[in-house]
Amino acid sequence: QSRRCQDPVYHFILSWRENELPTDAHIFECAEHCIRQLGMEGHQYVTAIHQDTDNTHCHVAVNRVNPITYKAAALWNDADTLQKSCRVLERKYGFIQDNGSWQWGVNDQLVRAPFRYGSAPQGTVPLQVYSNTESLYHYAVREVREKLSELIKSREITWRQIHLALHERGLGLREQGEGLVIYDFLRPEGPVVK
Repeated sequence: QSRRCQDPVYHFILSWRENELPTDAHIFECAEHCIRQLGMEGHQYVTAIHQDTDNTHCHVAVNRVNPITYKAAALWNDADTLQKSCRVLERKYGFIQDNGSWQWGVNDQLVRAPFRYGSAPQGTVPLQVYSNTESLYHYAVREVREKLSELIKSREITWRQIHLALHERGLGLREQGEGLVIYDFLRPEGPVVK
């Protein structure tokens, strides 16, 4: 009945490892816990359990529109909320902790997991080998990753500081497409790093 809610059904999947065999009751409790954490307690939902694949998983479809107030749940940062919920459920039911944005720290507190950098873009390693020169990606990682990471962690970072840190190493930052890229000052039309 809410005309303003474009996507009235919210869907998410909870999945367990191959060797983990949660009971149906545990699966339903996990789904309900996640629904509560997403701020949709009291909303209508359906949970479908699949045990016909390599690993047990369930699909949860929740009506975002509260059946009493007719207000739609705001789901900003939902993936992060689900990650945090999964860490709690893994510990509660003895499941193996999966990788994610949250982990258990000292004093049994949930803390933000450290950011892990992705691997080099496809083609950069062979390019280095065959051309006998370092790729822009590897140069940027070696020369400015740590400095930029420290600036970002300080939370007092300015765009000027970012540009200076890059400029000191012969690099620049510019808009391209829908985002920003790092480029070589000496070859602005050459390869870029996203």
